[in-house]
Amino acid sequence: MVFSFLVFLLSLLLLIYGARLLVFGASELSLLFGISPLVVGLTVVAIGTSSPEIGVSVLAAIRGKPELVLGNVIGSNIFNILLVLGLCSLISPLKGQKSLIWTEVPLMIFLSIILWIIAAFKIITWWEGTLLLCGLVLYFFYMGKKAQKEREKPSRQRRKKSPWVLCITLLAGLLLLAIGADQLVDSAIKIARGFEISELFIGLTIVAAGTSLPEAFASLTATFKGEGDLVIGNIIGSNIINILAVLGFSALFSFHGLPVSPQALHFDLPVMTGVAMATFPIFLTQHKIDRWEGIIFLIYYIAYMTSLFLQLTNNTYYPLFKWSLFGFLLPLTLLTLMIGLYRHFLRRTP
Repeated sequence: MVFSFLVFLLSLLLLIYGARLLVFGASELSLLFGISPLVVGLTVVAIGTSSPEIGVSVLAAIRGKPELVLGNVIGSNIFNILLVLGLCSLISPLKGQKSLIWTEVPLMIFLSIILWIIAAFKIITWWEGTLLLCGLVLYFFYMGKKAQKEREKPSRQRRKKSPWVLCITLLAGLLLLAIGADQLVDSAIKIARGFEISELFIGLTIVAAGTSLPEAFASLTATFKGEGDLVIGNIIGSNIINILAVLGFSALFSFHGLPVSPQALHFDLPVMTGVAMATFPIFLTQHKIDRWEGIIFLIYYIAYMTSLFLQLTNNTYYPLFKWSLFGFLLPLTLLTLMIGLYRHFLRRTP
């Protein structure tokens, strides 16, 4: 068991460093050709930081571990918004562009709802995975058009960097990601078996947090540099890619489809969808996340993790805690957000 934990930690380091090389090589290549930071955040950095999720989930699907796949996607999307955006906005309020609020954020919400609808049939098939991948192609086509409109002139400093060196860096990152993902899946399965807990729980917690560390590090770094657009673009783009690419490729490579457990369908997916929907009114009012809103995100992440552990340990207080979360705290927060949204429109009405 101790050896499995050590392998898991080493695999995380490989994933993080591999993602770092991939993001550096891909983003520098993109900026070399004059693509704007927002577009880079929504595409190159987002798919680069989501590459650990893609590698881990595809391997889990091939090896017949579907709960690990779904847990990884749901857990990563919740982790990205509640914990990463919460921490970043706590450090410094995050302001996003209007185009991001009216396009990418609604797209993330729409895809979360679509995933919930697909999951209601209790299995995600290969053809549904194909549809998600078609959506990924359309997303990148749209972002390509957006990149052409926001094209920037490359700086001299960026021109000095050799494209060949950047390509080698990118390939090295992919190699480390592949090795890290392979070992992380193996060690995560062994840990789950050792503690006799479900692979869904492992996916929602340890694997989701571990594979989301690149998003966390990239976003925190961008926050300290004052690059709010890159932070928001990275998180929203990563969540979109998690649904389209991670689930799409995993379902395509899963021979028997990805079965959806009752726990994921009736609790985790509604939480993920609710969290995605909560971002829209927050962003819409003044196009930013304030510190107090970041605190709310962090409180909800702690509450969500607490509910998972209470359920795992079969605690007698779990039903009461779950009812409090769904029946009181979430509606109260949504009501507060709706009131803020209503006041926002009142201020704008002449």
